[in-house]
Amino acid sequence: MNQQNLSSIYVFIMICCIATIPSISSDIFVPSIPAISEHFSVSIDQVQLIISVLMCSFAFSQLIYGPVSAAYGRKLPLCFGLFMILIGTGICAYAKSISMLTVGHILEGIGLGGCSLFRAMLRDCYDGEELSQKSAYANMLTTLFYPAAPMIGGYLQVFFGWRANFVFLSLLSLAALAMVLSSPETNMNRNPDQLKPEYISKVYLLLLTHNSFVGYCLCIMLAMMGYFSWIMAIPLYVIKHLNHSPDDVGMMMLIISSTSILLGGAVNNQLIRRYPTNNIISSAWCYLLALSVLPLLCYYQLDFSAYWIYECMWIYLFVTAFLWSNLYAKAFAPFQHLAGQAGAIFGNAYTMGSFFSALMMGYASESNPYGLCAILIVANLGSLIVYYKMIAPHQQTLQEQI
Repeated sequence: MNQQNLSSIYVFIMICCIATIPSISSDIFVPSIPAISEHFSVSIDQVQLIISVLMCSFAFSQLIYGPVSAAYGRKLPLCFGLFMILIGTGICAYAKSISMLTVGHILEGIGLGGCSLFRAMLRDCYDGEELSQKSAYANMLTTLFYPAAPMIGGYLQVFFGWRANFVFLSLLSLAALAMVLSSPETNMNRNPDQLKPEYISKVYLLLLTHNSFVGYCLCIMLAMMGYFSWIMAIPLYVIKHLNHSPDDVGMMMLIISSTSILLGGAVNNQLIRRYPTNNIISSAWCYLLALSVLPLLCYYQLDFSAYWIYECMWIYLFVTAFLWSNLYAKAFAPFQHLAGQAGAIFGNAYTMGSFFSALMMGYASESNPYGLCAILIVANLGSLIVYYKMIAPHQQTLQEQI
């Protein structure tokens, strides 16, 4: 294998590592929510709302990283973001109050915005079918680490306590920073003029008036809202209400996610060779809408138990595997020259789905699945409406050049 191939593999590994950091950061302390609540003598709802704060700062910071990376390259803003994660998680690890923990999460969220550049970096390095394949691998890892992170956090909670979660994240961000510093710049079309206000406003106006792109962004937000609701529901139902241990729950979530997402991704790769991508996406939403009421049916027919909760989650995650890479590839197809800005908006929508999910699940009951099912119905019904109103009538490509 020649030096160029080795460099290409290293860059892709680095991109995948960057892509997984937000997944781990948002979920690693989910099994520790009851312990954090008890430590600071606050309600579980208050601790869950901290996740919303993290996601909110993460979402909006991406809008800054996108234009900066287009002007000066991906490497510099990414290094800054990883450094901010290091500071934020360090504050969280030594937090003496819930307010200090919240401040640490805000700084961490600002840093996580830099990690969203992995989408633009994929667009920098790959095109066409290779972009779809590489993005499928990266998105599979990202999606997989959302439920895998609680397993890590569960064991850290059991053996070392909740502060160990943030020490782990600090070490992870430090390792990622070292990788980025030793990697080449991927943006070969840097232009400082792209930071001019008139240019930024022109680009975002183009993106936000492109019907298909806006539609796919709304769909990824709603898909993430439904997906993340399951991740938030498990500790609420299984740890708090059914009294299962955090490490056992974390392990079950890893098993469920790894088998469902990997199998779903494999089936999706076969389907996209035979059927139009839009048909796969719209069919997945129809199935997910039907699955949104499955927890309620199980709740009325069976005792409230972890077993059918896990089974419902497995089926739901299996079907969502048909969405992630397909939505990304369709949204980014017209925007090679605007990958940074498009990635910022797409990443913002993706993260806001987690924000809304965490916000709404904070008010859900731990003793029944009504709240979860309501969120799932809204997310999947909303996705179908957006698809047929915004995307299907406007299957267009961007003609304007900036």
